[in-house]
Amino acid sequence: MNECIEPDLISKAYPTSEDYQITYKSSEASGIYMIYASPIKDENNRSIGCIRVGIQLANQSFVDNIKGITGSDATIFSGNKRFVTTIRRDGIYQTGTPMNTKVQEAILQKGLNYTGKMDILGEPYIVSYLPIFDSEGFPIGAFFVGKSITELHVFRIKLIGYISVLGILLLVIFYSISKRWVVKNISDPVYWVSNSMKEITEEDYHNFDHMPKPRSTELETLQSSMKIMVNSILDEKKKLKTVAYVDHLTGLPNRAALYHKYKDISMSRNKHTLSVIYYLDLDNLKYINHLFGQAVVDDLLHQVAMLLSEYIKTYQDHQIYRIAGDEFIICKEGGYSHEELANTSKNILALFEKNFIVEQYSISMTASIGVSYTSYCQGAQCDICEADCKDTLETLFKKAEAAINQVKATGKNNFILFDPIMNEQIQKKALMQQELKAALQNDELLLFYQPKYNIKKDCYDGFEALIRWKHPERGFVSPLEFISVAEESNLINEIGAWVLENACMFIKEFNQRYQKDFNVAVNVSVIQLFSDSFEETVCNALEKSQLDPIYLELEITESVFANSMDIVNEKLNFFREKNITIALDDFGTGYSSLTYLKTLPITTLKLDKTFVDDIAMNDVSLTIVESVIQIGKSTGLKIVVEGVETVEQLRILSSLQCDYIQGYYFSKPISVDCVHTLFKKAAVN
Repeated sequence: MNECIEPDLISKAYPTSEDYQITYKSSEASGIYMIYASPIKDENNRSIGCIRVGIQLANQSFVDNIKGITGSDATIFSGNKRFVTTIRRDGIYQTGTPMNTKVQEAILQKGLNYTGKMDILGEPYIVSYLPIFDSEGFPIGAFFVGKSITELHVFRIKLIGYISVLGILLLVIFYSISKRWVVKNISDPVYWVSNSMKEITEEDYHNFDHMPKPRSTELETLQSSMKIMVNSILDEKKKLKTVAYVDHLTGLPNRAALYHKYKDISMSRNKHTLSVIYYLDLDNLKYINHLFGQAVVDDLLHQVAMLLSEYIKTYQDHQIYRIAGDEFIICKEGGYSHEELANTSKNILALFEKNFIVEQYSISMTASIGVSYTSYCQGAQCDICEADCKDTLETLFKKAEAAINQVKATGKNNFILFDPIMNEQIQKKALMQQELKAALQNDELLLFYQPKYNIKKDCYDGFEALIRWKHPERGFVSPLEFISVAEESNLINEIGAWVLENACMFIKEFNQRYQKDFNVAVNVSVIQLFSDSFEETVCNALEKSQLDPIYLELEITESVFANSMDIVNEKLNFFREKNITIALDDFGTGYSSLTYLKTLPITTLKLDKTFVDDIAMNDVSLTIVESVIQIGKSTGLKIVVEGVETVEQLRILSSLQCDYIQGYYFSKPISVDCVHTLFKKAAVN
């Protein structure tokens, strides 16, 4: 036993029972050994021991060098036995394992190289064998290099795993870096563009004052284009704002400009803001329009605007607005006195004392002015000024409207300063609107009928339907009180539809019961007539009542002609085509024109009571009534005279060949029950 040989290696070498054995052993500590083991036998050929001899063929560093050089499993064959190897299985170097017989034949017998695939130790390998020759060129061994395909597969999987992990890591790093780059160079600019577009739709353009610095040519171009677009929008907006806030005819600021400036301002908290409104309404402009035409009126309005603008030019705290066709507002800011308000109003009215020259016409024009003012007391009446001092633009408007309505009711061409008593009238009107709505829902409205008397036939020949309101607390309310309220609140359309329907049903039932051919006259408001749905309303009433249209008469007043003759003519012709008769009511009380009788499809002319009152005593009144009756009859119209109360009036009208009479002489307006009572008595008599 050589002392350098590890005892464990020697002890593992056993000779066969018959002969010696040469084995190869390896150890990571000592390398590779070849061990000769031979049995020791007695005279009887029995094995009584053994002899072992070992020699180191290669140390471990040499084996490791081979593995390091090849990068694969390697073996040096001595003959067909491995004696230096890097192949390990189960933790043991496979020294001494034999060469494959197929390879052995090619290498050791033929001296050929061998490269290919084969199984080694039960595993598939890719191998390469190179023969080792002695000095005489005889193959005495081989050098082997190989790689386990299984290990390659495992290595490939590991490599893929490592590459995948590395790729993911690189992707995360790239994503993080690229995301920051994209956010900074693309997302943020694009978001800014998107947010800016949203702000543009909301009319907020301040974002463009903080435009981010572009990082690319495309974004720079986009930002430049957007800036051009925004500037264009702002320019157009300024133009639109100018158009929206300026009256195109006079060049004055309009109602929108007035509301834009003062609507949200509390008059009580800023004594230097709006304090006085002069509400100016040109008198009778509609009739001037009818006489001279729209072009003349436009020129006239322009002159009025220039005149008023010139007057207030020296007053820095005054501003004039045109808020409607014939309505102007002069606003004053800051302090005032009632004496100042009165003097200013007088000065404005004085501007209209001279005639206006338009084309070849010299036109006289007057105006009505309603003046309203804030009650700001600057602490003189109250410490905080939260009661009467809480005026707004709307309350000032309402006060001015109340004042100007008072002027119109008392003859126009004047001014009135608002009086708190007028507030009571406004509140009363608002209350009446609410009560009138309730009256329509609660069946408080009634229809009374005033009979018409046919002079030639000496009998009743029709009715006029007149609305009445029986208030649950105040009793009967005069139509003079609530009709104007209904018109101002547009309830007149709903009330008018109710009147038409009930009047048609009444006359249908009446004619059937008494075998008559009476018609019923229904008064029509200007607002009703100009409603888009009025024709439909009339047709629905006729259809629901199944009334022949010939028994319905619509009464209109001259006030409808102050609007549009073309529209009036079109609507009246529509009703005449359906055989509905048309009566011109209260003829002579307004700006009557014989043109109406000639151009409009009127069938009946109703002469107002004011012409009849003194015909028995006043020759002028008698002449006027006679002339109107003759003109009406000459144009084929039926004549109805209202307000007949005496026998003498009846006698005169009979002699003038009047057709119909209405008045207290025959009957007041009576309820439906009274109508039936009246005609039952007439039938008995």
